[in-house]
Amino acid sequence: MEKNLFFGIQYPDNCNVDMEFKRELAGYLFASPTTTVGEVLDLVQNPLLVETSDKLVAQLKLEVDYFKNLSPSERYDMDLNLEETLTTKLKDWIESIGLPTEEEITIASNWLGIESDGVLTKTILQHEFLNEPFPEFAINYLLRYIIGQNQCVENVSLLLCDQLFRIRGAYDLAREVHLIIGPSGVGKTSIMLKASTLLNVPFLRIDCSQLVPSGIIGLNIAKALGRLFRQHKKNAHHSVVMLDEIDKLFTAKKVIEEFSGIQYELLNLLDDNRMVMNDSNDRWSEPIDMNISNLMLVMSGVFSGLGEVVMNRLINERFSFPVNPDTALRFVKTEDLIQWGMAPELVGRIGSISVMNTLDFQDFSRILRFSHDSAFQRHKRKCGLYQIDLQMADDAFEAIAHLCLNADIGVRNLNFILNKVMREVYLNIRNFQGKAFVITKQFIEQQLGISSIPFPSDLSNESAVSEYLSRHDQNMDDFLDLYNDTKNT
Repeated sequence: MEKNLFFGIQYPDNCNVDMEFKRELAGYLFASPTTTVGEVLDLVQNPLLVETSDKLVAQLKLEVDYFKNLSPSERYDMDLNLEETLTTKLKDWIESIGLPTEEEITIASNWLGIESDGVLTKTILQHEFLNEPFPEFAINYLLRYIIGQNQCVENVSLLLCDQLFRIRGAYDLAREVHLIIGPSGVGKTSIMLKASTLLNVPFLRIDCSQLVPSGIIGLNIAKALGRLFRQHKKNAHHSVVMLDEIDKLFTAKKVIEEFSGIQYELLNLLDDNRMVMNDSNDRWSEPIDMNISNLMLVMSGVFSGLGEVVMNRLINERFSFPVNPDTALRFVKTEDLIQWGMAPELVGRIGSISVMNTLDFQDFSRILRFSHDSAFQRHKRKCGLYQIDLQMADDAFEAIAHLCLNADIGVRNLNFILNKVMREVYLNIRNFQGKAFVITKQFIEQQLGISSIPFPSDLSNESAVSEYLSRHDQNMDDFLDLYNDTKNT
């Protein structure tokens, strides 16, 4: 017979209290910032104490309400971060008692007035994956942050499952190098950073465009890894290492001897089990001999012009669907990389490839609305510290999405725009404290100095189209792309 669990607590069978009281007691024991997991265990394992806990529940309610109603300045004076406190408690709770449901986490978070769908839910999802390394758990976690890149999310999830087994000792699993191709600002670094967080291992990004061979002053692979292993001694050998801007090695017109030296070190990293590393220019510093056979290695880059190479191959193969350089990238093969100019020795080490899509209007809008790490969500959490309920109108989401699409620098522009929009709010924060504040399109235009010229809804209105193009410095082709995106939303 299946036992009833309340916030992961399994009460003794001889507890003569109803289920609603058990649930309420468990909830307030979990939500109480001052009640330790050890104290909870002592109480819930004693039927007599559980049956006489009416006054305790009333006291815990008062305590939780007290912490909920503290002002930001009072919390600061107490050096109190309720979300961090509850997250730390949740980790101990899972280890010693059991796993609460997401619904229970939401209930307890609402009692304390903190965001439930943040660090707490992330902790639960991470626990599920680390206990049962199935791809769907990793996919659910990554999709909270990465929007519009489902193929890459799925591929990285498979890599994460293999890496977790290696962490647990399955060293006979073959290590594959993954390649991520995509324009700047679509989330190549972000997805790997989230992957390392899910695995609870260090993350290292190496900018290959800055690499020099060993023996020359500057950044080299051995030095970068040496710093990683010195800083994260215990679990560095399971780190996620991202070789970013790998394509720049083949387009920067480096001196041939210099490139050969860098390529030799890259091949050592991809093939060897051990590497001697030194993180200092000091010739007398002690080198580190470290095991690199279980690093999770990912290469990434923009690969400008690769789409044309793939498109030409597809045309020659009489591909049955019309393609352009952007859509052709979905069908990239390793032979295309060699034709583009990547060294065959490196291409031969690639086990799988993901292509990240160029972001369109809908993607920007969805990222802003739904990504749990978006610029809007960060500002919403920040405003919550001042007891401000930050909201955004639909037309404001669309306005910012249009601005990002025009800027053509990816998701990074979301941060810049919202920081500028919110500056006036933060400068006058006392005026908004304890209230709801809604960001509207009009407010965005005021803060950014944009005159309120509506997006033309009818192409036959030539004056409206001309005025919009002039004010937003757009050409007709870009405008038509934007118009079609808008009509499809």
